Amino acid sequence: MPPYISVVICTFNRVDLLRKALESLSRQDCDANRYEVIVVDNNSTDLTGEMVRSCSAPFDVRYVLETTQGLSHARNRGWREAQGEYIAYLDDDAIAPPHWLSLASQIIEAHRPAMFGGPVREFTEKDPPFWYKPSYMVALDLDEPQVLGPTYLVVGCNMFCSRRILELTGGFHPDLGMLGNRIGYAEEDFLQSQIRSLGGDNVIFGHPNLYIGHLVRSEKLTWHWIMRDAWSKGRYAWRHRTLQSGVTVITLSSRAAHFRSAVFNTLKALYAAGIGVWFRDTGRFQFPQNYLFEKLRVYLFMIGYHFGAATSRARDSKRPNLLNLV
Repeated sequence: MPPYISVVICTFNRVDLLRKALESLSRQDCDANRYEVIVVDNNSTDLTGEMVRSCSAPFDVRYVLETTQGLSHARNRGWREAQGEYIAYLDDDAIAPPHWLSLASQIIEAHRPAMFGGPVREFTEKDPPFWYKPSYMVALDLDEPQVLGPTYLVVGCNMFCSRRILELTGGFHPDLGMLGNRIGYAEEDFLQSQIRSLGGDNVIFGHPNLYIGHLVRSEKLTWHWIMRDAWSKGRYAWRHRTLQSGVTVITLSSRAAHFRSAVFNTLKALYAAGIGVWFRDTGRFQFPQNYLFEKLRVYLFMIGYHFGAATSRARDSKRPNLLNLV
């Protein structure tokens, strides 16, 4: 028998998008008796509950209300409610192609990975800006099926985890991830770092045909969102690092070093936004917006990372610097 898979969709006030995600799951080409769908409602105030309860689908769909706010809490509630050997996470603004679950079953039978996933192909509500390259709209772009090394990360909106590994690690860290309307990241990154630390047969696998479509809402194509997003990813990268390394103490000298790095990257960002645009490599950056998108995101990520470290709540101490930063 093919493995039984539980598909978990965590949602917050996006009933119309959720309906489309559920419709995509009803078009799967595998036996509907081999999977269930669990919708975890993280305190929505729209008609999410009513829509899910009235959903007519060929698969078993369950509605669960998780009152503790935060995507990590919702994802953890999902796998704890699930009956499947593997738990698939699909975002409420994502669309799964018909072969998604049947291919996932084949991957499980062939490889039994701790976690696996595939490309995320973004689509927009309307035409993207003229400068927005197609390469910006694909995450985890793979050429062939492969075990993923540490430079690759499975994307949370297209992620399969074994129940065994979720039980072993405790799932998603509650200090990471989205919190209502507040931007947050790195919960799936932290889980993957835990899996890799286990070693042995606990591999993370990727397949180029295990793709999903993921909506990029119009507000995410504004410069305000792009810059805010990069800053937030940097701050959560710092949180991820402290949780992964177990750092609870940071020295005053390290705080000062991080502050200097934040200032230095701020100056680099200002240069890029001004003089740098005029001296850019036009072969690589056809439009000024390409240069700003690719450069400023890196600098803002680093500013967020170092600012997060400099303002960390970890205690000051006279102990040696535990971070070994360069």
